Amino acid sequence: MKKLLTISKIGAMVTIVAGALHVGVEAVEHRTMIPHLMLFLFGGGAQLWLGWKWFQGKEIPLGLVAVNGGFALLWLGTRFFLPPFLTSPESMSAMGWLMFILEIGALIALEKRLKHCAIAVLIALAAYGAGMVGQVMPGWVANHAHGGHQH
Repeated sequence: MKKLLTISKIGAMVTIVAGALHVGVEAVEHRTMIPHLMLFLFGGGAQLWLGWKWFQGKEIPLGLVAVNGGFALLWLGTRFFLPPFLTSPESMSAMGWLMFILEIGALIALEKRLKHCAIAVLIALAAYGAGMVGQVMPGWVANHAHGGHQH
């Protein structure tokens, strides 16, 4: 008898949920900050698409590790280190923890394919570097506020 719900299917579903949260909740919260909005729309959209493909049985390990691992590492990095656009690390919210746990769960579901983790690190570093560029951009990127804190 075939298993109805495999670890791989669960990994696909949590990737889809994380993508929906990024595209829905996070993108809406950051709608006035174009670079942040684009990060959440494109990254979350990639999670939705890759998660759906994975659910259908087509695994794309490099893309899945890059998007889930990249978001997870970026979230951790901006909580424990000084983000380029703030004067102190970001706060840890329940929504952030939820998405981090979902993304780590998806990575665990990839099992032996985690050899691509270096790609996730590079993606996170690239996103962090893009934030550094934001410091020299016009006022609609730098020096803005949301969620009760100033950027």
